[in-house]
Amino acid sequence: MTPIFVYGSLMAGEQNDGLLAAFPRKPAQVLGNLFMMPAGYPALVPSKEASPIHGEYIELPDFSMLTVLDHFERVHDGLYLRQEVEALIRGNPHPAWAYVLDAKTVRKRQLRRLDVDDWRKLRSY
Repeated sequence: MTPIFVYGSLMAGEQNDGLLAAFPRKPAQVLGNLFMMPAGYPALVPSKEASPIHGEYIELPDFSMLTVLDHFERVHDGLYLRQEVEALIRGNPHPAWAYVLDAKTVRKRQLRRLDVDDWRKLRSY
C-alpha cells in the first residue's frame, strides 16, 4: 500500500475527489501551515512547530498511482512537491506522501497564509 495525505480539492466531497473516490479515507492531520495558491487551492507547508491541518489519509494500492497524481499536482512543472509527511490518525503517526510547498517557494511566490486548520472552512460554494 502507498499512503497519501490530502488536504484540498482531493478530499471527499471536493472538486477533484473523483480521482481517489475508489479508495477508503480516514480523517487525519499533518502539522503545518496552509497558504492560498493563486488558483484558489491550498498549499501545505509541513512544520513540526505548527498546528494540525485537517485532511484525509488514503491508502493507494500501488506506488505507481503517484505518477498520475504527480501529473495532476504538476510536480514536474514545480507547482507542488511530493514529500513524505507524518500523518496523525487518532493521534498515532503514520508516514504518508503529500503534495506540499517549502517555505522558500512560499516566500518567492508571496503566498498568503490562511488562518484555518481545514481548507473546507473557506469554501463559499
